[in-house]
Amino acid sequence: MNVSRRNFIKLSAAAATAASVGINFPKNVKAQENMDRWVKGACRFCGTGCGVYVGVKNGKAVAIKGNPDAKTNFGFLCVKGFLAYKVMYHPDRLKYPMIRQKDGNFKRVNWDKALDHVADKFKYLQNKYGKDAVAYYGSGQCMTEESYTFNKLWKGGFRSNMVEGNPRLCMASAVGGYVSTFSSDEPVGSYADIEKSKCIFLVGSNTSECHPIIFRRVMRHKLNNPDVKIIVCEPRKTNTAKIADLWLPVDPGTDLAVFHSMAREIIKNNWHNEDFVKNNARITDGKNTYDFKKYADFVEQFTPEKVEKLTRCPAENIKKAAQWFANSGATYTMWTMGLNQRIRGVWANNLIHNLHLITGNIAKLGADSFSLTGQPNACGGVRETGSLCHLLPGTKPVANDMWRSYVEKAWKIPEGTIDPKPGFHTVKMFDNLGGENNPDKPIKGMLTSTTNPAQSLPNLNKYLKGMEDAFLVVLDIFPTRTTQLADVVLPAAFIYEKGGVYGCSERRSQLTEKCVNPPGEAKPDVWIAAQLAKRMGLEKLIPWNDDDSMAANEKAWTDYITVTKDTDHTLWGAKYDRLKKEPAGLQWP
Repeated sequence: MNVSRRNFIKLSAAAATAASVGINFPKNVKAQENMDRWVKGACRFCGTGCGVYVGVKNGKAVAIKGNPDAKTNFGFLCVKGFLAYKVMYHPDRLKYPMIRQKDGNFKRVNWDKALDHVADKFKYLQNKYGKDAVAYYGSGQCMTEESYTFNKLWKGGFRSNMVEGNPRLCMASAVGGYVSTFSSDEPVGSYADIEKSKCIFLVGSNTSECHPIIFRRVMRHKLNNPDVKIIVCEPRKTNTAKIADLWLPVDPGTDLAVFHSMAREIIKNNWHNEDFVKNNARITDGKNTYDFKKYADFVEQFTPEKVEKLTRCPAENIKKAAQWFANSGATYTMWTMGLNQRIRGVWANNLIHNLHLITGNIAKLGADSFSLTGQPNACGGVRETGSLCHLLPGTKPVANDMWRSYVEKAWKIPEGTIDPKPGFHTVKMFDNLGGENNPDKPIKGMLTSTTNPAQSLPNLNKYLKGMEDAFLVVLDIFPTRTTQLADVVLPAAFIYEKGGVYGCSERRSQLTEKCVNPPGEAKPDVWIAAQLAKRMGLEKLIPWNDDDSMAANEKAWTDYITVTKDTDHTLWGAKYDRLKKEPAGLQWP
């Protein structure tokens, strides 16, 4: 076998990393060229959206390598991405539909019996307790076609907005911050701004461990451009903080004061961009609009010396951070759950945006306030498809008469079908989930897909009994805490066993082609949703119940982008045939 020096170094580094955590590459990974075929796709893990090729040998996925043409990772992968295929052949994989019996044990059944049972139970609960008696809880790990299909089934078929997903727990603060500051969700810039930036502000993110490929780009940019300043704001001195030119240590929950103090220093020293603020921003509390002096007077109380006592962040560090942030010429901020998963997460996001707006560090090369997603498809699959209780496809509000009418026409359903009242957000949804014998719990049934709420919900013990008492249907590839509480378990196919689209943090949609068949009788979530729709008399609404998963995906995707065609989140140009040809996927403006 011929291996280039570059590939040898990459493979050696990956093997060393894997060995350090007790993992060895199989022989056929070391011999990467000895494959029947390589299939283009996207990585299954974090929100970076790394492009990959899956190596197939004798009908099995046996290797993964980076896609050198991908604009996200340029061929590099972290060890999780390299080894993602291993989960596909774990002995614990769910392979057959199962229904819990009266004795509490699961019994293997065929798909017809399982789906008929689910459909009959859902119809019974909706007829007896109302259309909102059955809820859907999805995930930022579902394919876009899957989230869209379930969303359409619930809102257009069941006429219920009881639709949520686990991004509510991780990204809701980011969404709230973007919408309340810019009136639109998702970042303005892209990863390419990293290499154009003059100052990088990492806050609430241990990027080196959680988004290692992005961190590699940051490190390489710093290595090639030593004058680039890196500021890290974190309670702990993480591996990420170790590369910082300036570390802002803060006690948890106090960083809002640091952001206000930085704004104060920027204004006090006349480092703000007065023209940009005058022409592109306004000062508001959400109800009233004020002049800039009102904002300057408000932040005046946050002197660096006063904030140091509150946060333990040295006053001199705050002053220096403000100076670098404002005067670099192009400052790029990245954050993730450290800002989002907290009581004042929206405020934290707002204050970061404020720093960018008052300095004009937005909408230009190398400058952006960029929220990194934790899951691979939280942006494209949940936020953009509107698979939350208050949204419609294209991130439009369900309470808006015009957008409801627009979606109803696109879906070819009667006007007035979509309920104008939003459903329950995630925590409220689970708080209202319970058995038929509990009149205080209006939600009596739930279907979950690609998520494990019995493990991951906050204040978990509060909601376990509701999941146990309700009629719970779980789609997953492994047994989990949630399948332990389920009444019906439906075995799902893994990403490389079904294909579909992921939309990563930088608004880039990438198509993964089906590589191999799923084990046993496992099925794609899109097929499961379409079969359920068929049994509930909604086949015309969800007509893509093909056994060919890629054919079904294409129909679902085409239906979805048709709905977004005349919105500001349009994906109309990202047709399936184009996604198949594009080695780096497509990024909408």
